Amino acid sequence: MRANKTTDQGETWNVLDILSCWSGNVIAVDPLNSNTVYASGCVTEFNGPSQVYKSLDGGMNWSPANSGLSDFATALLIDPRTPTTLYAGEYSNRSGYEIYKSTDGAASWKRIGPGSPLAIDPQNSSTLYAAMPGGVFRS
Repeated sequence: MRANKTTDQGETWNVLDILSCWSGNVIAVDPLNSNTVYASGCVTEFNGPSQVYKSLDGGMNWSPANSGLSDFATALLIDPRTPTTLYAGEYSNRSGYEIYKSTDGAASWKRIGPGSPLAIDPQNSSTLYAAMPGGVFRS
């Protein structure tokens, strides 16, 4: 599957030839700057497979943003109040689902616990909801 982009609420679409995604990919757009886009489950023709890619020009060019991750992310969340803070969910055959956090716009990631991030409270961005064995939990 090729990635596509619209800038007119879905009236027209443009193919982004340099990013190819497959089933299960995740796309997250910075709520304060739509030119900053993150993607997982994708490859670029230049860099090969990667866990997370970042674009600063609305998806035209991509660079790896996965330092600290070991697999591609199954979830990506951007803090609506502080968009340089992101959460990624990752699945490993060794340890199951893990949550990673970046506070520097995906330049680096650090494991913060088990589970898979589901949502960030838009009123209180320090509150993260995550799926874990036994249900949904709130930080």
